[in-house]
Amino acid sequence: MAAIFGLLFTLYLFTFNGQFTSIDEFALYARAESIVQQHSFDTPQLSFAAYHNHVGDSEPGYAIVAAPLYLIARNSGRLNNIHVLMLLNPLLTAMTAALLYAIAAQLGYSRMAGMIAALTFGLATLAWPYARTFYREPLVAFGWTAALYSLIRWRYADDKPFAALALALIGGMVFVKATAVVGIFILLAGLARTRDRKQLKRAALALTLLFLIAAILFQIVYQLRYGELWGTDSLTDWTMAASVRRIYGQLFSPGKGLLFYMPVITLTLPGAWLLSRDHRAVTLAATMPLLTMTAAYSTYGAWYGGQSWGARFLVPALPLLMLTIAPLWDEAKRWRPLSAAVIGAGVIWQLPVIVTNWWAAYSPLYESGKMAEDVAGMTAVSLSPPLIQWKSWAISNFDLLWLHPDLDGILHFSPFGLGLFATVIIAGGMGWLIWRQRFAAGWFALPPLAAASILLLFGGTAVTGYQGMTVLEGAQAAAWLNQHPEPYTVVTLSNEFHIYFYQANFTGHFIHHWLSPDQTDGFDPILDAAKGKWVSLMIDRVHKRPEASGQELEWWLNAHLFRADSAWVGGYELTRYANLPLNGWLWQPADLRFGDMFDVGLTAVYQQDFTRIDDNVVGVQIEICRHENLPAYHNLFVHLVGSETVIHGFDGPIRYGGMVAETWQDGECLIERRAIPIPADAPPGQYDLIMGFDDENGRVLANGRDEYAVLTQIEIKE
Repeated sequence: MAAIFGLLFTLYLFTFNGQFTSIDEFALYARAESIVQQHSFDTPQLSFAAYHNHVGDSEPGYAIVAAPLYLIARNSGRLNNIHVLMLLNPLLTAMTAALLYAIAAQLGYSRMAGMIAALTFGLATLAWPYARTFYREPLVAFGWTAALYSLIRWRYADDKPFAALALALIGGMVFVKATAVVGIFILLAGLARTRDRKQLKRAALALTLLFLIAAILFQIVYQLRYGELWGTDSLTDWTMAASVRRIYGQLFSPGKGLLFYMPVITLTLPGAWLLSRDHRAVTLAATMPLLTMTAAYSTYGAWYGGQSWGARFLVPALPLLMLTIAPLWDEAKRWRPLSAAVIGAGVIWQLPVIVTNWWAAYSPLYESGKMAEDVAGMTAVSLSPPLIQWKSWAISNFDLLWLHPDLDGILHFSPFGLGLFATVIIAGGMGWLIWRQRFAAGWFALPPLAAASILLLFGGTAVTGYQGMTVLEGAQAAAWLNQHPEPYTVVTLSNEFHIYFYQANFTGHFIHHWLSPDQTDGFDPILDAAKGKWVSLMIDRVHKRPEASGQELEWWLNAHLFRADSAWVGGYELTRYANLPLNGWLWQPADLRFGDMFDVGLTAVYQQDFTRIDDNVVGVQIEICRHENLPAYHNLFVHLVGSETVIHGFDGPIRYGGMVAETWQDGECLIERRAIPIPADAPPGQYDLIMGFDDENGRVLANGRDEYAVLTQIEIKE
């Protein structure tokens, strides 16, 4: 088991690319982040998706399992958050293959047969491509395989605690994917291993009860996800013809069928027949999940799994199905050369999609029509993505973390890939020694640990950027946004999902809101859930569509928070706000007039003496009334002036452009909020808090005094 796990895990990390291919993966990542950062299942990181990239809610199980990895990434302070979480599926898939080997051994098959079955699953099926993703299916595959292993331990070795473990695993997978309820058929392996009539009746009664429990559990999960119970409304568009077409599509079609994506499935038919001769109940457990999943998704309009590689929804059933390879290897010895050839060809068949970007091969099918998988993908062999991938792959479009083209199309190589390759060779050599019983299995933990360490320490600098945001820009933006003491709040304003990678560099304790430029109101949840004293905003000016101003959120924050400073990274505007309480301030009369433009009636200052620490800030509230004509240009400044230095605030017009003549009426008063961060190295002493206005001709007068008005004094202490 150790050798199979170690070899596959190191190989999966060698072919790791560390990128999401779908917003569904980012949604799962966001929920894992929220569990750790907010102790909640809410995902404010996905608010933008409602306008641009629709993504449905999902069951919480996968995010709960991934959350400990996010906690490790957060506490490390230097690891790529996304890469750490994306280790989950390589880990799960390698463990699933190892369990498959253990099941074959429990059933009495040879070591070689068990190894062939495990490696066939790990290298010749969709398991390998999906080990490179952050989808939920590999977790269900692991849960079902572990449940079957537990049931076999219970029935064949009389390890009673494993029966409870199997039930927990099968039930738990429903909270990963509601359709995993079909895993109840795995229980046949434990409940039907007898011909005694009395025991069969008991088994039938137990299975009926479990079906009822499973149905109730499924309805609970379905209600939590969709807000309604599954029933006749879910089948309104169902017809027998549509169901048959979708079953064909999942299994045999050029566009999505398992037959085209993993030809090794042809071996499972004779393998299942051989398995049934000695282990009928196990055969049912190994094959029924695939059949029931196929039938279940034939009632679903998006049976093809969206923009994904092959029949994604069927991935959980693949390890159980590959168990049939073990009896085929042991009992059909004269067919071994043919079986080996099919398995070897199956491994080679997976290589193009493992090392290159599969979207190039999928896009001809996707672009052939709105319902491409339902129409063109059913019969057009020329549009089959696996065939196109095999015919068109080249080193120029490699998609490995350590070998990929940069944004200019130039192939980028990172030397740490050689280190990953070395761990694969070492794992293979150690596996051979373990197989020959010349090496202790415990030492096999070293290659996987070495591979993970190499990838996490050096892979973060090798990620692929996106058009409009380079890797360096993403890292710089993230560093600016999370520069504050913890906790803090980050707000992203963008319509482009593919810039998600910059969040991999966020550190510490924070909450992240991602909104769309198309959203023009409803911003209160940001402040309702804000963490800490600082709120940072990143506005994507690169990808913003012309018809969306993207200013409504910025102006709303200008009115509700205390703007402190701003910066630019490429085409991304970064702004920092102090999130100070709005009540309990001591207001003082000012009675100031700035030319014929503004009157200042009241002012208030948040805290007037400080000890020099990093997160101190002077907050200022100023009641400003428009007087006569609002000038086309005006610049309000608020600074701290000491005997040795000036601590500058962030200059700008009223509300930083959020108030214009059309909306600000003559005589109307508003509260202007400004913040002045105090540097930790600011000289101690007394400072004048000053304010004034510039216009296009220079400074304007304040009550007859040149340059500025002094609002109060601030003391900075050692």
